[in-house]
Amino acid sequence: MKIKQASELIDRLEDLLPQTQCTKCGYPDCRGYAQALASGEAKPNRCPPGGVEGIVRLSAVLESVYPQDAFVLNSTIDPECGPERPRPVAFIDPQKCIGCTLCIQAALLMRLLALRNKCILFCLTGALVVIFVSHHALLTASP
Repeated sequence: MKIKQASELIDRLEDLLPQTQCTKCGYPDCRGYAQALASGEAKPNRCPPGGVEGIVRLSAVLESVYPQDAFVLNSTIDPECGPERPRPVAFIDPQKCIGCTLCIQAALLMRLLALRNKCILFCLTGALVVIFVSHHALLTASP
């Protein structure tokens, strides 16, 4: 595979990942996992936040590169990476948001301190709502 083709494949795979940067897959970030997938070093079942739906999506891209049926061979999340669980998703009501950025500052602080499992959100106006959803629900939700 040429460098440009490999880079495009990595980009496609990374775009399919949930971008939680959780490291549960064993890689430092979603890009690292996408690189490992593209090189054949990793299987598509190592992303608990993406869940089974994520395995399906990654496998569809990988099947054009690898001859085996990636989903059939890896149809459940690798237990070594942890279980599939709903994840928090923040929605901002633009009608209520005053642009104070306290929620962004709190999210950055949580990420810097690796407080991924804590819900420390600041919103002066109630514009920020956090719900827990499965990856499948995100893909099929209508606006």
